[in-house]
Amino acid sequence: SSLLRTVGNAEERIGEDGLRIMRAFRFLDRGEEGLREMDLELSRAISSNLEMLNNVSKERVWNELKRILSCSNSGKIINSMEEHGIFGMILPDTSINTVANHSEDHMVNLALICSENESGDLLFAKKIADDLRLSRKESATFCSLHQCRKLVLDPSVESVRRFVATNSTDQRRKILDYKRGLGEDTNNFESELKQNSQLRAGSGPLIDGILLSKLTGLEGGKRLGRLKDWLHRIQVERDLNSTDDVIALLDEVEWEDSDLEEWQGLSWP
Repeated sequence: SSLLRTVGNAEERIGEDGLRIMRAFRFLDRGEEGLREMDLELSRAISSNLEMLNNVSKERVWNELKRILSCSNSGKIINSMEEHGIFGMILPDTSINTVANHSEDHMVNLALICSENESGDLLFAKKIADDLRLSRKESATFCSLHQCRKLVLDPSVESVRRFVATNSTDQRRKILDYKRGLGEDTNNFESELKQNSQLRAGSGPLIDGILLSKLTGLEGGKRLGRLKDWLHRIQVERDLNSTDDVIALLDEVEWEDSDLEEWQGLSWP
């Protein structure tokens, strides 16, 4: 049936194992048919036993939340969890965004539900990583997405090429899913991306430090390193694909007596 209830007494079942609270929400998912309705007795048992979640390891909580965030109805389930006070227990002092459009990626969805938090990005990402015992990789993914929340996507060809050079295919998809989830229009950026998703010379620099040192007479050090990064950026932005084209930039850019702090290396945004 489409009603979710426990076998026997809900209060007892939930009182035996706090993880059942998380599982109850996961079992609300019916795929394309939407959500099951939660039995009132179960709903009340969850609300009155929230502290049971403190007895469950953070790893196990995250394992269930991950599965919930992978459901096709994750947005609606998150709503119900928020109404029941679950996040006050598992993500304390975190405001939960219940109106984002979820993607099929659980890490993107985690970043989306946390997107309303304004505190320092790195500090906040560390807090979420601690609350859920995220792996190093998950934590890095969360942090990079959270840092994109205020970002305005620049659809210029230079920006798009730098996006391609500095993000893997998977990272690009996550970032765009995240921006779409926040209700932003990514169409211009994506159509530019379709035409520029391959760089002719790939993402790496066409000239190395050794050659650059020979050409400029600069010894190894900060100036040489920054110049290499600057040329790499221009190589990517203009989609140059021959070493000679990059060498020719030395006649164009002011590298001899300008302030190296103003040289921009390859990065996105």
